[in-house]
Amino acid sequence: MVTPLYWQVKGPRIERQGEVVDAEEHYHLLPIAGYARSRPAGISNGHVANYFWGKKPEGGYRVLFPLWWDFEGSGGRTTVAGPLYSRTEPGRERTLVFPWLYSREKRGSDYDYWGVCFRLIGVEKQVFEGEEKKRLWLFFVFKLPLA
Repeated sequence: MVTPLYWQVKGPRIERQGEVVDAEEHYHLLPIAGYARSRPAGISNGHVANYFWGKKPEGGYRVLFPLWWDFEGSGGRTTVAGPLYSRTEPGRERTLVFPWLYSREKRGSDYDYWGVCFRLIGVEKQVFEGEEKKRLWLFFVFKLPLA
């Protein structure tokens, strides 16, 4: 350990697949970088300057602050990069490139939506039980049927 710039910590040793390894490891080079890992839990995370990452069995994240955020879990994935927002999960997808919005859902019915500034002005198409409906959104509250 060279204080205060670098330190390293290793946790208790365990036997895994016939090999003795450290259960936990931590490495830090302040203020530039750091890394930590827990083998029994299957978790790791770290950072280098303004880039952060983490991984665990049910998902993970990557962040390049302040430009890019990416989060993944068992329920879906969310990405934000400048004016781009994207969220995907089983049967559902939403993409926003400000001020444009595109949304698609496939749960029980097909639903597509294109709009400007969310629902300021937009066109939606919905298919429910074989019937297709198209509507024009105006000023967040008015839905006008389209032929």
